[in-house]
Amino acid sequence: MYTNIVRSFLSHDITRLLSINCYCKDSDDTYWLYKCLIERYSFLEHMSFVRGDEPVPILVKTINSYDICVFGDDEYVREHNRIALSARDLSESE
Repeated sequence: MYTNIVRSFLSHDITRLLSINCYCKDSDDTYWLYKCLIERYSFLEHMSFVRGDEPVPILVKTINSYDICVFGDDEYVREHNRIALSARDLSESE
């Protein structure tokens, strides 16, 4: 698909910046259509959420701001969601 070609021209930093700038809550937001396109084409599929060995908090927050499909089959996102689900189950059982 052409998305891979476009994605290959963007640096990791630009992809991260795009993910931060385009997350929004509803269709009234200026960047809503960009968010929809990013989700439609799984544009953040290869985005890294860490710098060095540490997770970047604002990037981790984007996980909850997009439809899960935007990250494709990213291992970090799957692990993050697994931990979040376990924590939620634990807090509900108390």
